[in-house]
Amino acid sequence: MTAAVQLAKSALADAEDDLQELLNPEDVALSIRNLEAQAVLARANLQQAQDDLEELLSGKEQPEHASLLEDIEVAQLDLEDKREDLQDLIEPDPESLDLAVLQVNVASAEVALSQAEKRLADATITAPFDGFVSKLDVEEGDEVERQTNVMVVVDTSVVELDGGVDEIDVLETQVGAKASVEVDALPDQAIVGEVSSIAAEPESGQGQGGGGIVSYPVKIRLSVPDGVDLPSGLSAVASITVSEELGVLLVPLDALRGAFDSPTLNVVLPGGEIVETAVTLGNSDNFLTVVTSGVEEGDMIITIAPEESEGEFDVTSGPG
Repeated sequence: MTAAVQLAKSALADAEDDLQELLNPEDVALSIRNLEAQAVLARANLQQAQDDLEELLSGKEQPEHASLLEDIEVAQLDLEDKREDLQDLIEPDPESLDLAVLQVNVASAEVALSQAEKRLADATITAPFDGFVSKLDVEEGDEVERQTNVMVVVDTSVVELDGGVDEIDVLETQVGAKASVEVDALPDQAIVGEVSSIAAEPESGQGQGGGGIVSYPVKIRLSVPDGVDLPSGLSAVASITVSEELGVLLVPLDALRGAFDSPTLNVVLPGGEIVETAVTLGNSDNFLTVVTSGVEEGDMIITIAPEESEGEFDVTSGPG
């Protein structure tokens, strides 16, 4: 394919050279000017001869009559020659036909070059990003059809974490959700990222009545800090933010009292008195819950720790 392009370029260059040799604007213009000057001179000679003849016919210098007639004839013939030369240069002639042929040859060579370059471009597969070929599924000489996967190209600028989300949490997980990733090889550094894709079907072998927790494949695109290299195959754990509330009051779930539909908190007053106060709850992450009314930031409440021992906690404001 490259040889065809070079051949087309060579043919185009030859056609352009031939055209330039035939049509040199400076030479043509110079020839026309020279012939026009000669025609002017011939007309002047003819006019002078005619003037001399009139003077002769008036009765003066009769012996020169024959000579002047000859001069007029010569001047007329010279003028006709100059006119014919000028007309030959201006009007179309066989060389003009050669010019037209060469112009067609140049146009044809340009089309051939354009077609050869297009065929070369069509035969070249160009990736839309920088990377490397991690897998090649064909060999030289193989015949492939449309939509056939021939290779896998890895984009080195994108790092993704493959994981799974269970069937309960996947309903609340959305593409674009923020995530915090802890890589085992970097125990003291959390890497931020976001969910880039969520599979529409569970992992192979799940969801067919086999029991157990159903998990859906999820990809998280990481924003890797400069200077950090994450080779393929590292283990990591990701925390995905499914919802976010800012500027809300949070209390531990262990501090809640009362019934499910009428929760209360034991609030410690400044004098030490404990008062059971009705509260309104918001969202929860199974550890903390949002309190929308009933207590204020800074109130002291009582909770029961897992060991059943009582403790006091401050009501704090958090991100939710």
